[in-house]
Amino acid sequence: MAASEISVTVPVYNGAAFYDSALDSILRQDCPHLEIIVVDDGSTDDLDENIRRRRVGVRCFRQPRRGPAAARNTGIRAASARCPCCIGAMPRT
Repeated sequence: MAASEISVTVPVYNGAAFYDSALDSILRQDCPHLEIIVVDDGSTDDLDENIRRRRVGVRCFRQPRRGPAAARNTGIRAASARCPCCIGAMPRT
């Protein structure tokens, strides 16, 4: 497998309702070597179930609630690509 060109971190706190749309947005990108990192920042909703249900190659990290900046930093530290970036699991408007 080729090395990832881009690592995308998705920090999530109780965002299970928005996880699918965030993941779909990432997967629509035209980048053949993409690493997806989800950082669960202490969620109490059913985010785990959403991640398991999708069965997509996602690296998932869980941490106690420390806030969005800490969740982004966790994902960036875990990234293996030269180009890390972050998106939020937010509703569409």
